[in-house]
Order: sequence, then C-alpha cells, then structure tokens
Amino acid sequence: MLSTTWFALTDATPNNSCLYVVPATEDPWYSLQDLPSVDPLAEIFAANPCAYQTIRALPCPKGCAWHFSHKIIHWGSFAKSTTIQHEKLQPRIAMSWVVGNANFEKPCFDLSNLPYPSLTIRIAFIAGQIIAYGGQTGLKRGFKNLMYRVFKRHSKQLGVDFADKVEFINFCRPPPAAGDIPIKEKPVIDIDKLEFATAEEDEQNLHGMKGIFGCDENSSSDEE
Repeated sequence: MLSTTWFALTDATPNNSCLYVVPATEDPWYSLQDLPSVDPLAEIFAANPCAYQTIRALPCPKGCAWHFSHKIIHWGSFAKSTTIQHEKLQPRIAMSWVVGNANFEKPCFDLSNLPYPSLTIRIAFIAGQIIAYGGQTGLKRGFKNLMYRVFKRHSKQLGVDFADKVEFINFCRPPPAAGDIPIKEKPVIDIDKLEFATAEEDEQNLHGMKGIFGCDENSSSDEE
C-alpha cells in the first residue's frame, strides 16, 4: 500500500548516516494491521531489551538504492563528527520517492495540480515537511516558526490530512530530550513553557523571501 525508494547520491555509511532498520523477522507487528494506539518501535524494545541487538545498518554506495515497505521500521543515523582519523567526512546526500495507494494515505495536495504544482503549493509543502521531519531532529525556534508561517499561509491548498498532521506535530509533539522520557511514558507538555518566535524575529529571517509568500508590503496578492 505504501513503499519508498531511497537513492544514495553519495556513499552512505554508518559514519556519515546510512539507514538503520529493524528487520521484519524481528518485528512482531510487521504482518499485523497498523493501529493508531500502538507504537511498534516502542513495543519491540519494551518487551525485549535484547531486541536492540537486532538493529541493522544498511550502507549504500553512491548510485545504489534501497526499496522498502512503510512497515519496515527505519531511521537515519547521526553523523557525530565531520572528520574520521583526520580525514574529512563527506556529508551523506540522498533522495527518496514514496509511492502509495490513495486509499491508504491521501495525497498531500489535490492531484489536479499535477504535473506541475504551483510555486506556492511547493513551498508550503516543503515547509510542512520540514516541520513534520524537524520534530525528530530539533529545529531552532525562529526557523521552525518561520516554516510554520510559510506553511500556514497556503495550507488551504494542501490536503486536509497532511495539513492536520503538520498542525499536530507543530503544536502537540515537541521532541523530548534523548533519554529523558521512559519509553512507555508519554511526554507532558507545559503550554506555558512553549517558545514562539516574535514577529521581529520572523521578519529578520524572512529576508528576500517575503514577496514570494505574499506578505511583503509591496505585494498586493498571493500571486505576486
């Protein structure tokens, strides 16, 4: 119902962040129906701490690819240093394609916009994706709020399900510090401690992009 092709533009190794997976043979949830109330990754390791030893790295030479189902639990590793034994480490660069059945996951925007979505749809979609994936890495406060303003400006042109997901991640799922929260315990969010960029901080980050999003004082419409 949903599959990904992950293509390496540079060599992807454990040193510069290759893919890591929990093999399907070690995931009891792989062949079962997806349940919103179940986090398979948490369940695997909570029930069996030794399951950490089943994690496998998937190095990928430049020009090669991995193709996998959405049911494979996967992530990218963190490149801790830019040098290995005094030799400069090349950043890992990759691209991916996701192909899915609309009955399983609705498109992120109306397919009538294909084959060439407008610039505003593309920019709003990119900003939304940055928020969706940035929750895993931690975005600087000002940049995250800038991306949300860009996304929100044109979110009505995106699919309702995708827009709702971005809204949920932006406001309800800030990334916890590693190791601070037990795997079974859900984070408690203190609304009073959430940080938001001021309008002045956002304006400093917008630079020359303001006109694109129709929020420049010289722009009379979104089209400009």
